[in-house]
Amino acid sequence: MTYPQQVPPVDSRQLRPGRAWYWIAGVIVVLGICIGPGLSIFGFASIRGDLPQMKQEFDAGSPASVKLSESGKWAIYADNPAARGNSAARPDVECTGESADGGTIDVSPSTNGFNFNDGNHQWQLLYNVRVDKTGTYRIECSAKDSEVDHFAVGSEVNVGGFVGKIFGSLGLLLGVPCVALFVAGIIALVTGLRRSSHRKRLQAEAGIPTTGAPSASYPPAGPSPSYPPAAPPGYGPPPGYGPPPGYGKQPPPAPPAAPGSPAAPPPSAPPPPPPSAPPPPPPSAPPPPPPTAPTPPPTPPSGPPAAPSSEPPAPPSEPPPAPPGPPDQPPPAPGGPRSGG
Repeated sequence: MTYPQQVPPVDSRQLRPGRAWYWIAGVIVVLGICIGPGLSIFGFASIRGDLPQMKQEFDAGSPASVKLSESGKWAIYADNPAARGNSAARPDVECTGESADGGTIDVSPSTNGFNFNDGNHQWQLLYNVRVDKTGTYRIECSAKDSEVDHFAVGSEVNVGGFVGKIFGSLGLLLGVPCVALFVAGIIALVTGLRRSSHRKRLQAEAGIPTTGAPSASYPPAGPSPSYPPAAPPGYGPPPGYGPPPGYGKQPPPAPPAAPGSPAAPPPSAPPPPPPSAPPPPPPSAPPPPPPTAPTPPPTPPSGPPAAPSSEPPAPPSEPPPAPPGPPDQPPPAPGGPRSGG
C-alpha cells in the first residue's frame, strides 16, 4: 500500500466564482418564502372586493324600486342558508320586473349556481337582469319555499375572473417559494462545480496531485518464483543401500505337524528394518592452491665480467646416437600360414 503526496489546502479566496454567490442563493430563498405568502394574501384580499355589491334588499311579496344603469350587468340574489357550493339546490322562486320610466327590463333565470357569504347572508344567484336605458325599475319576487323569503338586487359576478383570482393566489402561495428554491439550488450547484474545477486547475498548475486517497500498489508481473536447483549428480544414498533382499515378504506356511509331535512354535515377527544411515554430505569444493611466492630476480655477478676465450670449443666426447631403424615385424597370428615348409 503506497500513499500519494499529501495535498496541501488551496486558499479559498483564490477560487472563482467567490462565495458571495452562495449568499445570493440564500437571499433568493428567503425572498421567495416571504414574497409568496405576501402576494397570496394580497390576492385573497382582492377577491373579496370582487364579490357582488348589493344595491337594495327586499322581502318576498314586497316590491323594491331600484335605479339601474344601462351599461351595468345586474342580478337578483336570494338569501338561502341551505346554499353551500355549486351543488346547492335552486329554490322555487319567481321574480318579475317593470320600468317606471318607460324603459325595458329583461329578467331571465341564471344557469350559474354561484353562491357566497358576505358575513350576514348566504347569497345564491337566481336571475340575470338587463335594462335598455338607465332609470328606475320595480322588481318583485315571490317564493313557494318558506325557507327563502329575503332577496337583493346587485351587480352580476364575473365567475371566470373570480375563480382565476382564487387559483392565482394559491399559485403565489406555493409557486413563488418553489421557484425560489429551484433557482437558488441551480446557483449553488453551478458555483460549487466551478469552484471545484478551479481548485483542481490551481493544483495542477502547482504540480500537486488532485487526489488524496491512498492507492494499493501491486508488484509488477514477472516470471514465476524460482525453486532451489536439483542436487548435483552422484548425490544420494550409496550403491546397495536399501532393505535386504526378501525384506517384506511373508514367510512360507509351516508344514502340518505329525501326530504326536509337539506343536511348532509360532512364527517369529520379522526383524525390524535397519536404521537408515544419514545421507553423505555433498562433496565440498577443493581448497584453493596456496599463493606462490614471487621468484626473486637473478643476482648479478659481483666481479668483473670474464674476458672471451680465443680457443675453439672442445668436440663432444661421445658420438651422437644412431637414428632409429625400421620397426620390428609383428609376430605371426596363431593358426596362420607358416613360412619355410
